[in-house]
Amino acid sequence: MKHLAMPVFAALLALPSPGRAFVEVTEISARPSAFSPNGDGVNDSTYLSFTTSSDAKSVRIYVDVVTGADTVAVLAHGEDHPTGPVGFTWDGTETGGAPAPEGIYDFVIVAADEYYTTPPLAVSVRLDITPPRFSTHIHPSPYTPDLPLADSLLTVDLAVTDAQGGDLLTVAIGAGDPPETLCIYSLAPADSTYSCSWDGRDHADGEYDLHVRSSDPAGNSMEASYVVDLDVSPPEISIESPAESFLDYIPTDYWVTAADRNGVDSLKVRFYAGTGYMTPDGYPRDECCYAWPESLRIEDEFLLECVALDGVGHWGSTFRSVLVDTTPPERPVISPLPAKVGAPDVGIEGTGTALDSVRVYVNGGIQRHAKIKSDGTWSTVITLDLGPNTIFAVSSDLAGNVSAPSETTQVEYTEETGIYVPEEFTADSVIEINVAREPRRIVVRVFSLEGSYVAGLTEDHPGLFNELEWDLTDADGRQVKNGVYVFVIEVAYADGSTDMDKKAVVVSR
Repeated sequence: MKHLAMPVFAALLALPSPGRAFVEVTEISARPSAFSPNGDGVNDSTYLSFTTSSDAKSVRIYVDVVTGADTVAVLAHGEDHPTGPVGFTWDGTETGGAPAPEGIYDFVIVAADEYYTTPPLAVSVRLDITPPRFSTHIHPSPYTPDLPLADSLLTVDLAVTDAQGGDLLTVAIGAGDPPETLCIYSLAPADSTYSCSWDGRDHADGEYDLHVRSSDPAGNSMEASYVVDLDVSPPEISIESPAESFLDYIPTDYWVTAADRNGVDSLKVRFYAGTGYMTPDGYPRDECCYAWPESLRIEDEFLLECVALDGVGHWGSTFRSVLVDTTPPERPVISPLPAKVGAPDVGIEGTGTALDSVRVYVNGGIQRHAKIKSDGTWSTVITLDLGPNTIFAVSSDLAGNVSAPSETTQVEYTEETGIYVPEEFTADSVIEINVAREPRRIVVRVFSLEGSYVAGLTEDHPGLFNELEWDLTDADGRQVKNGVYVFVIEVAYADGSTDMDKKAVVVSR
């Protein structure tokens, strides 16, 4: 609080009458003490408050806004106010409504009653509509912390002007949510330089938003955002063609692409073909492809190497082994098989070129695949159809070349005649009846051990090979009990003859 001489007031100091208290002005404050009447809604005005006391019920108030010896505005000139709290708002305009220039201003306060006038009291405020300004230099860019000789830290240099005491400067980067604060500076009241750094070595490749903000107590601020390109990844290289590692043709071209956010400075391709590396001419034959070197238009195994350099110095490489093989493999050999078999599943084996694959055909369709072992042998199991079967095999190599078919083998699958019933009969059991001549009807009757009829099965149009099933229910559809039962099986043939057989079984659920 200041006590000032009073050239701006006409009133003279007067002594109070005996027994009366002096007029007093206390609790003087101006909030905010720094304000910015720029219309942004933040600290656009300041509020002067104080408290008066007197034996009188009211006092006259004088409030001037002063800078140096000049009065720029009058907030009160002798108005009566009840004693107690008093407040005035100043919006930063001069008398007449013109905006007051930036600077330090004093609110000069005088209170008076009919007996006494206080000495002038003052409190200062700052009118400030200019934020602290900054310019930014971010280096290196792009930021490549993992390269040799590159800076391991990102550096943000800032030159600040128009700063006052109490101003702040904040730098943050969007490496997380919320952004990571790199530094906060309390600015010196003079033009100065500041610096922040960021270690991006543990962060993912990509672009990050860098935010810089300056602010002052008056509510002025300046903000700016920048993009930091953190590049820690080499170019991505793709061999589009040849797409496979094993080829059954000699390529005419190859197609390699490389991509990187900071551009690809160079893409080099070379081959290793037995005698050493060779680099092709590298000129594109058309918009997409490069010509396969003439000297490599042969059957051989090649190593295709692609190396790319991006715009900041990262190297990326990829390799593909390419086997060019256009020669069909030798046809496989099937070891001799019996002319007839009594079961459908038959083991089959043979020989061929090591590491080739064998496809086994049964009756014209592919049924099994087998890999030829390193010793040149192969084996698998095939399933035959009832009757004659035709079998042959074909080999294919890694490149996909296919051999000529092997020699064809004939095998007949026939089942032995007779009646076969499992001794332990369950719901999944089958009664197998195979005959040598044409049957007309098959009848199976089930009796208990005591001779009582239980159930019957009939097949009116049987073949030479037949399978009948019993669901373990009696003639009335009830489940039979576990125990011993007798099957009476009768086969009537087309020539009028009949065969009959009996089988004892144990039903077990």
